[in-house]
Amino acid sequence: INRLPPAFEVRCAVPRGKFPKAVSKVNFLMTRENEIGGHKFVRHQRAPQRTIFVERVFDETKTKQILKRCKENGVTINHAIEAACGVAWAQVASLSNEHNRDAFKDPVMVYTAINLRPHLLASPAPDPTYWFLALTYFTLVLPSFPPSSKRAFWLRAKSAKAQTHAAIQSPLLVHRALEMAAERAGRARNKPQPVLNVAKLLNTTTGKLLPGPAPSAALLGLSLIGNLDATYDRRAYPQFVLKDVTTASRQKAGGILFLVHTFGGRLWLQLFYDQEGFGGEGEVNRFWEEMGKCIEEFLLSQ
Repeated sequence: INRLPPAFEVRCAVPRGKFPKAVSKVNFLMTRENEIGGHKFVRHQRAPQRTIFVERVFDETKTKQILKRCKENGVTINHAIEAACGVAWAQVASLSNEHNRDAFKDPVMVYTAINLRPHLLASPAPDPTYWFLALTYFTLVLPSFPPSSKRAFWLRAKSAKAQTHAAIQSPLLVHRALEMAAERAGRARNKPQPVLNVAKLLNTTTGKLLPGPAPSAALLGLSLIGNLDATYDRRAYPQFVLKDVTTASRQKAGGILFLVHTFGGRLWLQLFYDQEGFGGEGEVNRFWEEMGKCIEEFLLSQ
């Protein structure tokens, strides 16, 4: 057991005193208010979980073209993929009979992770392994309707960039991470979650109900791994030719996760999902097809 790395929570600077703890809690709750999303895949668990994955790979020439296009527009491939998720979903939902058109007044929300290792306090001894997670999560909120032009698409990618930088550069990032870790631990242990007090939604002047909380549904999770050529050093394996990497996805029933990385000069998109957990007829497959069309239209075509 001593060989196991300590939980990241014990290596983060914890706010001391009642006031810093209160500020941390309030800031965390305020970020929750901004997590607005009214779109999700139709889910129906028809049978025991059966996770499969589909993959799309772009050759070196197309990958260079995609990365160049992103750089010209002041974003990374991660920001472009985040924007593309919203665009692909808009195309799927507009052709589906499963979704209420009134819902399109709400934005689409996705979530992704932040690496907390740079924020960990120094360990008295070297970590026995690098196989441990030090992550927290944040959400991105984007329009749910198709963009009117390529310029509009790149504005959405820049919005994803701005939201990402705001989350990563926040001085309260670690505090939010600790609050989120406590909340997720409570859910994992089936602890009762706070219940909205409806009485507080009454306007004390008119006696009428105030608007309730906005919907907060995430479409899917994004795992933006980056350039794996920096992780798998070919010089360490001179007798082997490293051709590709298939990442793994730890999911519960009804889960869906979109992974993006570059390796060997190529861009890889991988979608993991529970094939038995989605009720919309072919909805996930249509989303995957629209993702390919979106990349062709906005990241490859002139």
